[in-house]
Amino acid sequence: MSGLALDEKTTIANLWEQMRAARIFIVDDSAVTRRVLREALASDALMEVIGVAPDGETALKRIEECRPDIVTLDVELPGMSGLQALKQIRRRWPRLSMTNVVGV
Repeated sequence: MSGLALDEKTTIANLWEQMRAARIFIVDDSAVTRRVLREALASDALMEVIGVAPDGETALKRIEECRPDIVTLDVELPGMSGLQALKQIRRRWPRLSMTNVVGV
């Protein structure tokens, strides 16, 4: 998320106006898991799913295009594994927040 401007005139209302939703990208080979995660995250006004990918190769291309704030990454993916994708993501976007979701 972007930085918030803080000074002596800052109010909760001002902070709320400055906040934007975290842009989230989901990587999972299961269409059901992608849908469940998308629906769960959509219920939070401070989260926006901006893209999904079923595999690591597609994810790398789409992350470049979408520029998310957070990526959820399944470890077991077809082709390039989630761990292989994680290494490439970390090398290309070292400040990108990552998480994995297990057992959805």
